[in-house]
Order: sequence, then structure tokens, then C-alpha cells
Amino acid sequence: MGESSKARELYDALRALEAKAKAARRQAGQEHSRRAVARAVGGRDSKVDRRLAEWLNPDWNRAKTPDLSSSEQLIAVVQQWSTWANVLCDTRWWRTLLDDAQPLRSSLAPAKPSPRGDESHAAWIEQYILPVQLLDRDAELRELSAFCTAADSPDTSAYGWWQAPAWAGKSALLSDFVLRHRPDGVEIVSCFVTDRLGRNDRQGFLQTVMRQLAAVAQRDAVTVGSSPEDFPDLCRAAAEACQGRGQRLVLIVDGLDEDQGPATDGLSIAALLPKVLPGGMRVLVTGRPSPPVPDDVPPDHPLRTRGIVRTLDPWSHAPGISAFARHELHRLLDDEEVGVPLLGLLVAARGSLTAADLADLVGVRPYRVDRLLRGITGRSFIPGSHGQVLVSDSPTVSHAHALGHEELRREALAALGDVTGFERQLHEWADGFRARDWPSDTPSYLLYDYPRMLHSVGDIQRLTEIALDPHHQRALLERASLDTAFSHIELTAQTVRGHRPDDLVALTVLAASSAMLAERARALPADVPVAFARLGHARRAMDLALVAPFPAEKAVRLAKLAHVLVGIDDRHAVEAASEAARWAERARRESAPPSGDEQEAEEATGEAAVALMAVGELRQGRELLGKLGASAAAGDEAGATVGARAALAAQSHDPALAQELLEQAERYAEELADGSPADPSAPVSAWAAVAAAAEGEQADRMYERISQYTQAFPARLTACAVDASAASALATARPQQANTLADRAAQRLEAALGDPDALSADDGPDLTMLLSPMLTAVVRALVDTGSVDRAHSLVACVPEERHIGLMGMDTLAGARATLADGLDDPGEEPSAQTLAQQAYRLAERNEPDEASRLLSQALEALGSPQDRGTRRNQPRETWLISLCAALSAIGRQRDGAQLARSLRNPVEQVQALAAAAATASPAGHREDARRLACEAADHTRTLEGADNFSFFDGAPGREVADAKGAAAQALAYVGERDRALALAEETGPADHDRRQRALVAVAAGLRSYDPATAVDLIDRQRERLLTADSSPRGWSGRMAELGELFAAIADADANCAGRLHQAAEHVALKLKESETWLDTEDLLTVLLLHAREERDIARNTLTSWEEKSTGNAPWGLPTGAIAIAHAALDNLDAARHRASRHNVPYDRAEAFAAVAGYLTRTPSGIRAVSASTSTAFTDTFRTLAIAQIPPDITETAQEARQFTASALAGDGWYHALPVLARIAPAAVERVRDIVFAHRRLPQQRD
Repeated sequence: MGESSKARELYDALRALEAKAKAARRQAGQEHSRRAVARAVGGRDSKVDRRLAEWLNPDWNRAKTPDLSSSEQLIAVVQQWSTWANVLCDTRWWRTLLDDAQPLRSSLAPAKPSPRGDESHAAWIEQYILPVQLLDRDAELRELSAFCTAADSPDTSAYGWWQAPAWAGKSALLSDFVLRHRPDGVEIVSCFVTDRLGRNDRQGFLQTVMRQLAAVAQRDAVTVGSSPEDFPDLCRAAAEACQGRGQRLVLIVDGLDEDQGPATDGLSIAALLPKVLPGGMRVLVTGRPSPPVPDDVPPDHPLRTRGIVRTLDPWSHAPGISAFARHELHRLLDDEEVGVPLLGLLVAARGSLTAADLADLVGVRPYRVDRLLRGITGRSFIPGSHGQVLVSDSPTVSHAHALGHEELRREALAALGDVTGFERQLHEWADGFRARDWPSDTPSYLLYDYPRMLHSVGDIQRLTEIALDPHHQRALLERASLDTAFSHIELTAQTVRGHRPDDLVALTVLAASSAMLAERARALPADVPVAFARLGHARRAMDLALVAPFPAEKAVRLAKLAHVLVGIDDRHAVEAASEAARWAERARRESAPPSGDEQEAEEATGEAAVALMAVGELRQGRELLGKLGASAAAGDEAGATVGARAALAAQSHDPALAQELLEQAERYAEELADGSPADPSAPVSAWAAVAAAAEGEQADRMYERISQYTQAFPARLTACAVDASAASALATARPQQANTLADRAAQRLEAALGDPDALSADDGPDLTMLLSPMLTAVVRALVDTGSVDRAHSLVACVPEERHIGLMGMDTLAGARATLADGLDDPGEEPSAQTLAQQAYRLAERNEPDEASRLLSQALEALGSPQDRGTRRNQPRETWLISLCAALSAIGRQRDGAQLARSLRNPVEQVQALAAAAATASPAGHREDARRLACEAADHTRTLEGADNFSFFDGAPGREVADAKGAAAQALAYVGERDRALALAEETGPADHDRRQRALVAVAAGLRSYDPATAVDLIDRQRERLLTADSSPRGWSGRMAELGELFAAIADADANCAGRLHQAAEHVALKLKESETWLDTEDLLTVLLLHAREERDIARNTLTSWEEKSTGNAPWGLPTGAIAIAHAALDNLDAARHRASRHNVPYDRAEAFAAVAGYLTRTPSGIRAVSASTSTAFTDTFRTLAIAQIPPDITETAQEARQFTASALAGDGWYHALPVLARIAPAAVERVRDIVFAHRRLPQQRD
């Protein structure tokens, strides 16, 4: 392991030698540049100058240490500089210095794992099964490889059963083969059955294997389930997918004899294995000669064929371990006072306990525990690994131990007999810390291993209580273990969904816990996982990358990890790249253009494709690249930049493929330049990407194209971004020209900032809209050309009024990040992002101890979130508004109000108070509702930006209008007519749709208090809708708007409803006369209005319409409303099918919740007045459906619970909160407990 001082010593020595060479060349009147050095040592096409730019970056923090693969290039440069400087060159000294400067490399031999294997399972094998080194098993490894790759033959079985007694090294051999010696062309899916680690039954086997099979079959692991019925189909899909790729699927099951199913009268793992293997699949199992094949395995199953058994000779290194381990075990068993309790606790714990933990439990001094466990039993126990903060708080922290082999645990269990007393002692120990809300001195075992012990023994109740305890989650966050908290949630989710799929309270708590942890995950800086990887903690790095809340973000972070791990840990690099590809595919499936995440999915796909190329998975990388659109047509440079980066990544693996990709990237760049890109600097970025990956003539051609483009670009303000991008691109190849361009860009931007009034009519708006990207580009150019001080000065000269730019974003953020300043004010503690960035730089400079310390601080900072930035930069807390309403609906108005007041955004505070008021009033809490409504209305007077609807400022006026509309509705629900109407009129001009929607929503609230006013408001809106020119869409959409009026008046006035029916007939006639097609909202409204009398016709019409619209994208349809229509027409299966068809999890959950809301007659909440009728249609339609065809809630209760459970499985789970308030109020109370604990709010009791 190289020392960090050596890396700095190498850097300083190289810069000093370069300076001497440069001075000598100038004195001799000769040229000196890094390009000249490159030509001298490598010829015209040499790219050494680019390497030197990386190695000798003026900022030491950004410089990269040369790796050993570059040693010959480095020595050649050193020799050339020494010749020019006329100094001696000691190459041995330079080589030694280079060796000492290298970072720590993984001790594991590089191996090529399955590119689509489940990486969390691989982590488990590595952690608990894989030996550090497997000796003297080469013959067996070759035999295993031959079994996996042999051609199919009718004379040989596709099954193999390797048998050996205990301690023969079966698991060590198989784990080594799976992770280190997988043959090419083979996909391995594996399961290691072990009681010691809680994986010893059919359910554990299915959960482990089906996730891997799903990845191989390219299916979503979240949706495949883990039922025995799904297993055969998934096996077939995975085997056929492998066959289609020219590969073979091999299923390996180690420890078949440890399956507890037969012993407990349950179904065995062996019975699940296919009798007929599909698609060339093979199966290899291992186990002891006894017990025999379980009784539930059919008589004609291959496992009953004696010819498949192969007896494995015991591992030559295993007997010694066995003898010594048994000796240690007997020593403990002979010590009744201390040894037996120690052993009993370790057997029961199924995890790592420290000497201090055991001393506390047994009641002896830690010294005696240490003597027994570290002296007598040291070799029989494995160190625990919890994965918390990297640097321990105390250098004297106790070492953790766990039993190191399943056979040892089995013998100890047999000798001890019943260990339930020891389990009970552990439970009581945990209860003591739980009663204190898991304080800071909670033992690590209780935070990390105890939940897994509960899972392994099937204690679902305790597991759920512990893992979903918000104080337990907070304790993990405070120990920088966000990933562990997520893993416990997932572990509990698997158990709950497998054993209690209809438990709405448990499902809700799972969803709420995940939501609160996701808030912390959003704050996790992207540099944290890569810093872990750079320090050699690849597995923890991947776990942390996977806590990112969205699939596209997971893919991008994993792709970055893959690049960092190449050359450090190649096996994990392949895993990270493969996982990135899987998450990118999921992002593509779940993306919807209206939400803007389609572009994020495309970017994630590109990153994953490049990562696959970098790790040598060329075919998969090429396939993923092929799924990207030709982005030049879309006016951006992604097609060229991704293609060029992929070419560079593939160069060392397949030069021909790299050249093909590079030529394609160049074509994209030219097409982009020939068009009119929205970003004028995009062609420069595209050519620069190609040049960075190219050599010789092609690179020079790209540099020339950049020069030509900058010369021809008009002298507008945006030219500063073009010049800056060009300067960064040319900094190494043409440094003089780059300096000129950077200087020109800085001058242009400085002049614009100094005198904006002098700008032209075109440049003025550009300064407002594009200042942030232009500033970032110019600062980057100045840094790249060595003008760091000027870059700082440029940032400092930005006027304060321009620090907040378009949509409330921080204008300086990109520039500061470029300067490595982070975003922290000098007087503040460093943020997690800044600490992570510093940790990564230290890791690159081979300073692991300091890097680890900062990395731990970065993670710990997430345990205490801080409010940073402007109000608009803070994360939205919209879902908490629904919780405030639900709390009020169950009589917890004080809690709802307290939570509402804690929200950071003042607009959301008003909306939350209004929602709480609107639900409290119908629930009979009139006085509380009135107080909350008035408080919401009072708060609207303090909101800023009410008259500002500028897009450039983020249109705060829309938010304020929504807040006023919400407060107006709340006032209406408590009978405050005059104040409600006045506030509604403040939402927009008299003829504006926003104001009209607000008045209709107020009418809905007033109908119970002042029906005359409500009728008047509805009649006026009805007359407005019947005016021919009231909408630019003509008559289209008006039926849906009438539906909103029907929903608002409900059954308050029959005459008003009659007038609305007449209006609907009139609109229908106009639509027919104008030959206007009914849009989806109009059609659904018509069907619902006529469904009472013509239910069969309505049902058939809806079915026919669905059949004709199967090609429509789900995001373009009101999925929830369509599902409600099916439910109202007594077709719940169709409702469920329609809701489940939506590809976006958030919208899918919303649709399920909408149907559940209809089935339970749950009222819709506050209407957002800025949302169009179409946007708010599902809520309106639900209200209308309840009024027109009210369901019998006594008959639909069970179906409502099922739809609610489905809603709780998605990102939009919180849409189910209003329903839960009606059918499972305890679930709402549990959500309150979780939210209040994480937000540190005191809980009040009514």
C-alpha cells in the first residue's frame, strides 16, 4: 500500500523536473510544450500530453496518480525532460517512487462474475461463505467447469449431486467457483442453504433464487414475486434468455441437506427443482450423503437417479480446522459457569456479539470473555462486520465474534439442547434498549444483526416491531448506516408480504418508513459511494449507490462505481456495471414523457452502456447503446458524447469496435452542427468528446472543427459559452488558443454582468435565462487553462440579485462546484456533499485514514438533516399534506396542525392546515376545523410572490393561488361563506379559469351550510360553460367540466342537478353537430351520468373503447378514473387490470388508491385550483361516481382493502392515506409516529 506522501512526492518531483526542462528549452530558444514532449517520446499520434495534464493538474486535489500500466510512458517522459534539462535520470528511483505512490489494490484475484447476477446475493456469499483463499482444489474446479459447459447429450444427466461429509469444504469450493471461476458463456444462479445464517427453507430459497433469475431473464425483480407457482415459468424464461444469448443457465444449490422443510412437514427445496430442465439448463446440488432425498420429490425426478452422485473428497485443509474447532467447543461446554452461557448466546444470536456485549449478558468481566473467545476459541469464530462508520469512535472498541461454521453451530446446538432461554435473554436485552428509544450506547448487534436473527427464526412480530421502529431507524442513521436501515425495511417487507399480505397497518408502516429514509437518501451525495469504492469497500459502495430513490439515479451511481473499480476490483466493477444496466432498463420501462423522467432514463442508459464497455461486457454495452435514440435529431450532444465515451471504454477490449463507435459519434457531431441546437455549445462538446477518444488525424480534425465553429459563431452573449467550451476542449492540444478563448469568454461575461443595460434585445434575456450554465462553462475554462484566481474573481463579481436565477435555482452552484468550494458558507459546518468530495480526493491521493474519517463524517451528517438553501431549493413535502388531512379525519387535529406548521414551505403549510380543516369538519370536529381554516386563511396574507406568474421566477403566483384556493375551500367547509368567497376571488382575474375552479370548489364546501349560494355559484358556472366561445377547445372537454359541477352540488339541490342534466344534453348535441370526438374525460362523464339507467350499455361501451385504445400510452390517460368507471360498473377485475397496467409506479399506486377511495366512499380532498379539469379529473370523477352509483361499503370492504394494499406497494402510496383513515385508522397513527420521530416533533395526546 503506497503512502499518500509518496503520491505527493511523485507529483512534486515531476513538476519540478518539467520546470527545469522548460527553463532549459527557453534558454536555448527552443519550443517547450507538453505536446512537444508527447511527440518526442511517442511520435505524432502520441497522447502522452493528455496523461500529463491529468497527472500534473495545477490543482493537486484534482491531479491523478499515474498507475503502473503507464509506467513506461512516465519513464520515457522523465528521460526526455532530463535530457532537455541536462540532469541525470535515475530510472530505478522513479520506478520505486511510482510503485510507492500506488493506492491499495484488492487482495482478491480478479474474476468475471455473471454480468446479470444479483449483486446483493454475491455480497452475501462473499461476506459469509467465500474463503479468503481456496487451496488445492484445481481439479475439482476444472470438473465443475466441464459440467457447466459440456454439450447436451441423451447419455448424460443435466443434474449433478456432489456429496461429502461435514467439514469437507463443499461450500468453500462452490462459493469460490461461483464468484471466482465462472466459465465464459455460463450464467450461474446460486443458493447457499444454511441454518446458521437463516437461509434454510423453501421460502428463503425462492427469495434468493428468483431475484437472480429475474435479472437473467431481464424481468423486474420487484414484480416476479417469490411463490412456488412462479418458479417454473421464471426458470424457463431465464434459461431461454440465456440460450438466446448463446449462453447456458446453471442453477447451483449448496447444502441441500440443511433444508428444514422436510423436518417441519413443509415442502422441500428439492421438490421445487424442475424435473425437465428447459433451454439447456443444468442443476448442481451439494450435500451430505444423509438425509436422503425428501419424500415430496417425485419418483421420476432426476435427483433420485444414482448416476448423478459424485463423491467429493474432503478438503485437505478442512480436518485440522474441524479437530481444533471441536476441541474449542468442548472446552466451552465444560465451563458451565461462563462457557456454556457464552456458547448458548452465540448460537442463539446468529450474528456478531462483542466481548462487552457478552460480558453484560453473562455477568462477568470483559477480561474473562476475552480470554475465552480470543484465546481458546479464537480460530473457531469469525469477526463480525456490521458495515457502520468507517472509523470507530473508540480505539478500544470490543472485537465482535460469531460462530464460523454451520457444522460447529449444529454440534453446539445438539450439545446445548434447548436454546430458547438464551433467545429470551437476547429479547429482554433488546427490550431494555428499545424502551429507551435505542440510545447512543445501543450495542451494534441490536442495530445490525438482531433483525436478521429475528427473520431467521421466523419471529415476524418482533422483526416488524424492531425494523419499523422509527427510533431504531434513527439510531442507524446516526451511525451512518442508511443502507442498513433500508436493508431491514426490505427484509421486513419480504416477510410481511409473504405472510401477511393483507395487513394494511404493516404495509403502511413499511411504505412510510421507506419514504422517510428516502428523504435522507436524496441528500446522500453522489461522491459517497465512489469514495467508498476508491477506499476498497466495493460492497458498501454498491449498497449506498442503491439507496438512491429513483431507478435512473441508481443506474448512474452504479455506473460511476464501475468506472472507479476498474483496475481496483474488476469483479465488483462488472457487477456494478451490470446492475447499472438493469436499473437503467427499469428506468426506461417506468418513465413517462410528461414528467420529464424519460430524459433521465436515456441518460442513465447511456451511462450504463459506457460502464459495460469499460468492464469488457461489450455485447451487452452495444445492445444498450442501440436502445438510445439518435440525439443529434433532438438537438443535444448526448449521442456523440456517449458514443465517444463508449469507444474510449472499449478501446482496450476491442479496437475495431471502438473505431466503429468513434466514427458513428463523429457523424452525430456533424449532424448536430448542421442543425440548430438549443445549446449552441453542444457541437463543441460533441467534437471534444470525439477528440478525447480519438488519436492522430481524427483528433486533430475535431480540434480544427472546434476552432472553425468558434470563429464563425456570431458575437452574441452566448458566444461566451461556446468559447469557454472550446477553451476547455483545446486546453491540452492547443493551449495558446485555449487561453485566448477563455480570456475572451470571461471578458464577454464580465462586461454583461457589469452593464446589463447595454445588452441587445436578444442578449438581455439570455443573461437572465442562461447565466448559470454560462458562468459554469467560463469558470471551467479558466480553471482548465490555469487561471484559477480569475475564475474566483468572476464568481465574486456576480451581483447578489442574480445569485438566485431561473426557477429559484442557485446560479453559482455549478461554478462553485467547479472550483471545489462546495456550497457551504464559511461560518457553517461542512455539508455532507463537501465532506464526501474531500474524502474522494484524499482517497485518490492515497490517504485512506483521513479519507475514511471524512467519509464517516459525511454519512453521519445525514443523520441530522439541516435546512440549507432557499425555500424553493428545499425538497417538497407534499405527501405530508395528505397525512395532515388523514390525522384530522381520525380525530388527531392537533397532530395534523402541528405537522402542518412544521413544513418548511409556507405554501405547503397553508395547504396542510386547509386540508386538515376540510377533513375535520365532516368528521364532526367543527370548532377545530374552524380554527384551522382561519389559521390557513390568515397565513395566506404572508405569502410572497402572489402576483408573480413569471416562468423565469418559477411562477410563485400559481403556488400562492393554490394556497388561497385551499384556504377558501377550508373556510367553506366550516360555513365561513363571505371570507371563503373573498379569498377565492383572489386566486385570479374574474374571467380566469383558476378563479372559476376556486368558486366551484367553494360551492362544494358551502352546500351543507348555504345551499342557495352554492346553487348560485354552480348555475353561473353552468351558464359560462354553455357559452360557445368560453373555451379555445370548442365543445371538447365541457362534459368533464359539467361533471365537476355535478360533483360539487351532489344531492344538495335537485333543480340545480336537473339544469345540469339539461346542459349535458345540450353539450352532447353540440358535440354531435360539430362532429367532435369525445375525449376520454368527456366519454367517462357521459357513461357515468347514464349508468344508472343503462348500466349494461355503459359497461359495453367502456369495454369497446378500451379495446380500441390499447395502443395509447398510460400516462396520456386518466387511468384512475377509468379504473373507477369499471368498479362503478361492477367489474372489479377490469378495474384492477387497468390500474396495474400503468408503467409508472407512482401513477399505478394513485390509480389503485382511487378505486379504493370509491369503494369506501372516501371524499376527495382539497382541489388544486391551478390544476386543469383534466389534471384533477380522477378526484372529480371519484366524487361523481360516489354520488351517481354509491357502492355498498358492506359488500366492497374486502375488495377495498385489496386495492389499498396494492396502492401501498408503489411510490405514490400516500394517496391511500385518506382511505386508511376510514378503514384502518391505526395505520395513520403509526405513520404519525414514524414521521414525528424522524422529524423530532413532540407527540401530543388529545
